Amino acid sequence: MPLILLGGPKRDGFGVQVLGLVRTYSPFVTTPLLVAVGGMGLYLAYGETMRRKTIRGRRRRHQEKAKEAAEEQDEEAGEAEVDERERFKVYKHAGRYWNPFPEWREQGIWEWFYWKLHKLVTWNFINPAGLPWDKTVLERTIPLYTPDFALLIEASGDKVTEVEEAEMIALHDLVAPGQEIVEAVALDDPLSASWATMESTSSTDEPESNPNSDETVVPMLTTIPAVLVQDSAPVPEIPAVEDRIVYTWLGQSCVHVQLGSLTVLTDPVFSFSLPSDNSELPTFMKVDRIRPVPATLESLGKIDVVLVSHNHYDHLEEASVLAIGDSAEWFVPMGMKDWFNDLGVFRVTEMEWWDFAPVRSNTAFEVVAVPAMHWSARTPLDTNTTLWTGFCMMHNNENILYHAGDTGYMKDLFPLIKKNYGSPKLALLPIGAYEPRWHLCTQHIDPEDAVKIALELDAERAVGVHWGTWILSDEHYLAPVVELRRNVEKYKMQAGRFIAGEMGETVVIPWGKQMAEKEHWEYAMREARDGKCLVWERE
Repeated sequence: MPLILLGGPKRDGFGVQVLGLVRTYSPFVTTPLLVAVGGMGLYLAYGETMRRKTIRGRRRRHQEKAKEAAEEQDEEAGEAEVDERERFKVYKHAGRYWNPFPEWREQGIWEWFYWKLHKLVTWNFINPAGLPWDKTVLERTIPLYTPDFALLIEASGDKVTEVEEAEMIALHDLVAPGQEIVEAVALDDPLSASWATMESTSSTDEPESNPNSDETVVPMLTTIPAVLVQDSAPVPEIPAVEDRIVYTWLGQSCVHVQLGSLTVLTDPVFSFSLPSDNSELPTFMKVDRIRPVPATLESLGKIDVVLVSHNHYDHLEEASVLAIGDSAEWFVPMGMKDWFNDLGVFRVTEMEWWDFAPVRSNTAFEVVAVPAMHWSARTPLDTNTTLWTGFCMMHNNENILYHAGDTGYMKDLFPLIKKNYGSPKLALLPIGAYEPRWHLCTQHIDPEDAVKIALELDAERAVGVHWGTWILSDEHYLAPVVELRRNVEKYKMQAGRFIAGEMGETVVIPWGKQMAEKEHWEYAMREARDGKCLVWERE
């Protein structure tokens, strides 16, 4: 009895019964778990071994072909250069796609769990991205713009009346196109303090002084670094439909692009929460947009082509697929066609890297799938069972548009894309969701990588996307814009050639106008159509 009173074990007590159950049944729980973890580890180790063996074999064969061509000096020498793409062909083994790039590092789900556990232990999970608690501050720092709906719908041959356009604008309750909500943020709010800290550590620029106040203000970094020019130059004319490229960034990697009369939509996601396809998930397990989508799918008019880079939820949703259906041609990575067919969508073309596919509705255009370093999954059980890719849109053998999707940086790939398909008129490059680098460096490029890619592609113009939409990583929510400006200056890129996307803003690029080659171009944004859109000029 004294032993029991002192907390000693009681032979038939509840605790003893629980311990007995654990001893009895633990082998039935721990053994399958250990077998599963061990089996997965062996599978990944085997796959990584085969992946590295494949990379070495491809590199060796490429070197042998180049050596033979140099020695023989025959007609096949040119073919040896084209075969350089063999190094970056799709690699599939044991039912999964693998990244055939030396820079890639296989991670596994446990590294993701370690990242989240580290955030929990270091108390870095409450607000790692520095989002302001005051929503008005967020509205000022990431303003929404009204797309120029009338201009977008004009490309399909239809017209929008002033009344219809006013109804569209009222529906979204947005500011006028081309008009910034605010020019500066005072340092007396929480966001500005973190913004000023970022500026002081990443740029040598001094904060501006407000002559009407004792407060210091930090300039808003909208449309970086393509400053909206307000000079004595005449208001630019909008080129004819066939002589212009028009793009409107709608958040994340969803961009509405018109290449003449052909309308392209990239990675369509219009829902407010992720994952949008699984409504059964509790609210706390979903991620909401930090700013609303600036337009509905219906307000954008007819879509001719949809480019889907991979199947992650922030790049593809069922609702948009069902809404567009077979009214557009879908170009998707290998392995995704069955998923679309199950939704009743059949105008789907699957593509492997380096594949060409014609646009059936306009044969002057072709789609080229190009390599990307990433991964795919919609559930824990289908990881890398489908491919991931970037795209080039070709018009009469000219590279008009490059859509990178999600990718890490590879030093040899992007010069190869330029060599085979030319420099794109417009490059859509991700600049966000890149911290922590130890975990995400092989999956997502950061702003510095994006600038390097734009230069290696020799892109005529580049737009930074994949930022300011959902908080999916650890960097400050405005860091992509700040770092983009800093790296444009660091790599001495022409001011205005690479800008951060402005959500909802419609931008027109003259396309058909032939210009003489120059060593140095000047870029400028100018308002047109009474401020409803901007014209991105190159002079």
